Amino acid sequence: MCGPSRPSHGGCIAVIFPLAETSPYPLFFNRDEKTTIMRLGEEASLASCTALHMRIETHGDISQTAEGSPLYCFTLDPRKRQFDLPELELGVSERGIVGRQITLFMDEKEVGRGIIGYN
Repeated sequence: MCGPSRPSHGGCIAVIFPLAETSPYPLFFNRDEKTTIMRLGEEASLASCTALHMRIETHGDISQTAEGSPLYCFTLDPRKRQFDLPELELGVSERGIVGRQITLFMDEKEVGRGIIGYN
């Protein structure tokens, strides 16, 4: 919750908890006029990655695997740390991303998942 002791930074955040023994890393979502900008935290090790895929699931149950049709799915350039995405609803709604599971794949292998929340 945001309040006098914890101001909002705007946008959304998802902390990805890796399936392997590495540190969690954040994904930040901010909206400009027509796109959503996603920034990948520096902790993510992408040096040897050739393909990066991100799914935003229709559910918010982190115990479920990434099967079926996602709400959104993006293929990203692993050489970048910031990505321009289509305009996303950064809230809670039928098409909103807050409260939904996000799953990250590197080279077709699931490497982590988290839940998108307010920043």
